[in-house]
Amino acid sequence: MNGPHDFINLYKKSIPDLRQVGSNGEWVGSCPLKSCKDKNKARFYANEISGLFHCKICGEAGNIIQFCQLVGEDYSQFCNAAPRTEIDLDAIECWHNYLLIHSDLWRSPWSREVIESLKIGWDPHDKTEVYPISNKDGEIVNVIHHKKRQIRGSEITLYPLDHLARYDRSYVLIIEGLPDAVSALSCGLQAVTSTGGSSGLPVDLSALADFRYAFICPDNNEAGERGAELWTKRLRTEYPQVHLRICDISEFVAEDGDLTDYFSLKGKSRGTFIHEVLKQARVATLYSDLPNFIRDRILSEEFRRLDVYDQALFFQLGMRASRYRSRSITYRGLQFRIPPGGYWCRYSDLLTYCPFFKERMRKNEDSIKPIRSSIGRLIEAGFIRKENLNWRRGLLITLTGWPGQVQGHNEGHSNPFTEDLVNYPLPPLWEKASQQEVSKR
Repeated sequence: MNGPHDFINLYKKSIPDLRQVGSNGEWVGSCPLKSCKDKNKARFYANEISGLFHCKICGEAGNIIQFCQLVGEDYSQFCNAAPRTEIDLDAIECWHNYLLIHSDLWRSPWSREVIESLKIGWDPHDKTEVYPISNKDGEIVNVIHHKKRQIRGSEITLYPLDHLARYDRSYVLIIEGLPDAVSALSCGLQAVTSTGGSSGLPVDLSALADFRYAFICPDNNEAGERGAELWTKRLRTEYPQVHLRICDISEFVAEDGDLTDYFSLKGKSRGTFIHEVLKQARVATLYSDLPNFIRDRILSEEFRRLDVYDQALFFQLGMRASRYRSRSITYRGLQFRIPPGGYWCRYSDLLTYCPFFKERMRKNEDSIKPIRSSIGRLIEAGFIRKENLNWRRGLLITLTGWPGQVQGHNEGHSNPFTEDLVNYPLPPLWEKASQQEVSKR
C-alpha cells in the first residue's frame, strides 16, 4: 500500500522546489511540463492526499497517472493504489441533513429538490459545502469539501455524472464550478461541470458525445475564458458532431462573477437566462485560431486591392485584436465588453500605432481625417465593423467574418433556444419548479 507521501515524493523528483503550503495537503512549486511558458513562477499545485495536480500558468491538470505520462515517469505503482480514506456514508447523510435544516446556508438559486437529489451537505467543522461525487451508476466514489479538501480520489470527473443519462439529448450546459452547476440545475437547466474546476477536464468526456448542442458558460474572468478554450479544444477534437456555443454573462455580472451571481440578481431566472444568454451564445472557436484567420484575410484577393495605407492599418488592427479575448473592461468608470476579434481604442491611439499616416496628416486640417477615411474604406470593403462609443470611451473595432463573433442561430445550424420557451427540454426531477417559471412568461 502506498504511503500518504508517495504522491509528493514522485512530484519532488520532477519539481525540486516543491514546498508545502497550508494544512490541507497542498504543495506548490514551479511547473516541470514542457508546455508551460513560465517555469520561474511557483504556480504548480499538487495534493498529497488526492494526488491531483494543477498548473495555474499553462492550465494542465489531472491525476498522478496523467502527470507520470506527461513527464515520462513509471506510474505502475499507482494503478492499484489503495484509497486514501474510506467514504463515510453516515457522515454524508449527517452533513446532508444539516444543510436541509439550515436553509440559510443555501445559495440563493438553489432548490430543495436538487439538494436532496445530489445529497449536497454542509460540514459545520470546515464551514463549507460537501459534494458527494458519484459514478455513472450512482455509487459515491469521492466527497469534495468545497475549496477545502477531498475525502478520496485522484480522478477528475463530470458532475453530476449519474444524472447525465436522464437528460434530453438536445443540449447540455457546461458550467464552471460545482455550486454553479447546482444553481443551473435548480433553475431547470440541463447542466454539468468538471470536478477539476475551469482548467481540470476529465480524461473521459464520452458522456457528452451524443448531445446535439453544448453551451459552455464560463465565469467572467480570464481563468474562465481559458477554461472555455480548453473545453472547446477537447470537444471539437474528440466529438466534432457536437455543436459548440460559448455564453457570455459579462454584461450582467461583475469581474469574477459566475452563474450563481447571475441567478442571484433580482428578476433573473431560467427564462431570462435563455433569452439573454443562451440565445446570444456565439459559435465556439479556439482563440488561437484568430491569427490564422487574420493571415488568410491578408492573403486574400480583396486585401490586395486595398490602398497600401488601408492594408497597413488592417494589419495593425488585426495584431492588436488578436491580443484580447472576450472580456468586460472598465474605462473612466464605464464598463463595456470587448468581443473576440475586437479592439477598443481612440483615434489618437491609432495615430500612435500607425505613424505612416503622418505623411497624409500634413495635407489635411483634421489630424485624424486620414485615419477616419481609412477606417471607412475598410468598413466598405467588409474587413471591419466600427461601433462609435462616446467621446470618453473612443470606438470599438471588430474584424468581420471571424466566426467567434457569430451567434449560434446565425450559423448553418440553428440554435435550439429560438423556439417557444415551453418547448425547451427540462432536466428530470425539476420539471415542476421550472414549469412554474415557464407559465409566468
